[in-house]
Amino acid sequence: KAHNLPIALAYDTAAGMREKTTQQVSLMVNRRPEFRVAFYRPVEGMALAGQPFPLPIELVNASSARFVVSELEATGDRLEFLEESSVYVGKLESGGTWTLDTTALAMEPGPVDVTVNVHYADDLNQTRVFSQVLTVDVIEIPGMMEGEKGGNEFPSQPPVEPPGFGGLMLRFIKGLLGLGS
Repeated sequence: KAHNLPIALAYDTAAGMREKTTQQVSLMVNRRPEFRVAFYRPVEGMALAGQPFPLPIELVNASSARFVVSELEATGDRLEFLEESSVYVGKLESGGTWTLDTTALAMEPGPVDVTVNVHYADDLNQTRVFSQVLTVDVIEIPGMMEGEKGGNEFPSQPPVEPPGFGGLMLRFIKGLLGLGS
């Protein structure tokens, strides 16, 4: 908030008279937020390339003051978000928490940075942004061959050879006896 500081000035005028005056100086003091952003549930092992995975993000107000948070959002360069990746929070009391549960998709394995932006109003009602980066290790789908796309293909089955004359006769006799076709 604004603090007024009185400053006493004493000076000599051109006529040689000593003058004294008091001026008010306003000092603007802003509280610095202490936000903690982390995953509230482990993500390791759940982030598979080409498969949707959860991003359970938690915001904690570790400050001694209340802040008005207008938006909590998650972004990422190599991520596609399948659900809403931002949420309105409102007043976040000291020690208060808020969560953002979203689902993301990364097509390639490797570390992916998730940038979490906290849009809040400071003491002078100016919108500020606090950002923190969380890293998710996206792993390759187990059993996926190199060069395969997606990994949803079934392994190829050996071709089935048609039965010979003896096999056809055996199937015919089983069919007549009701033991199969």
